Amino acid sequence: MRTYRPKDMAEILQIDAVTVRKYSQKLEAAGYLFQKDENTYRIYNDTDIKVFRSLIEEKKKAGVSLESAIKSVVAAHSRRDISRVDTEKNDTEPLQIEIAALKEVVSTQNQLLQELTKRLDQQDKTMTNRLDRQEQVLMNRDEALMSMIRETQETKKMIAATQQKKWWHFWSR
Repeated sequence: MRTYRPKDMAEILQIDAVTVRKYSQKLEAAGYLFQKDENTYRIYNDTDIKVFRSLIEEKKKAGVSLESAIKSVVAAHSRRDISRVDTEKNDTEPLQIEIAALKEVVSTQNQLLQELTKRLDQQDKTMTNRLDRQEQVLMNRDEALMSMIRETQETKKMIAATQQKKWWHFWSR
């Protein structure tokens, strides 16, 4: 099936390209589907040309507004083009595969995060135990040091006391 761009449609229908875009937007709002390319631009085909011609004819009738003409044309030409439905199915299939792959990646990452959390908890416990032991060693060292300082002071006092001359030995010599 041959496809057309908006400029081609304007030439075929002998209307402005702006009008083609306006009618397309209104038709889509009313529920009519157009094919779109990979850039989501509308692509028109022969069926769309018939719809546009019907719309133009309806609009030319006396007392018919654009909105009512669009409604009647959409009702008369409501379509679910099989090729469009097939392309939609084909478009969603790669997305579903990609979603499944992403879910698997997320699952793997969650498992890795759980393992890392366990490792961090173990390291935290190990570090806490090491710090507790180190504190205990430091406390024991401090107690031993204070004990040694006290002993040294007592010894110095005893030495000083023995070296101090007795008052009665003051005259001797």
